Amino acid sequence: MLASIENLDGPTLGELATAEQIQPPSVTRIVQAMEEAGYVECSTDPDDRRSTRVRITASGRRELSTIRHRKTEFLERTLLTLSDAERRKAIELVTMLERFVDEP
Repeated sequence: MLASIENLDGPTLGELATAEQIQPPSVTRIVQAMEEAGYVECSTDPDDRRSTRVRITASGRRELSTIRHRKTEFLERTLLTLSDAERRKAIELVTMLERFVDEP
């Protein structure tokens, strides 16, 4: 969810629920926990005082960087355990997925 908050650049709770494909009450609870941890800041939307906007903090950016780093390390360790045949299959799969992403 931190990545979504960063990518959406100050989403409302409703926009975040849509992006994460979860129910608004769940977003509210998760955002409250992240706010208590210092990872996000919530503020009232100046254009619609009924809406709350969520922004990632410097601490949240550091945490997101740590999470991404750990995921990369895990992936690197996992890839090192693959056999040559499995690596070739993985390359074929990535190539196919890249074609899907590149298609309009």
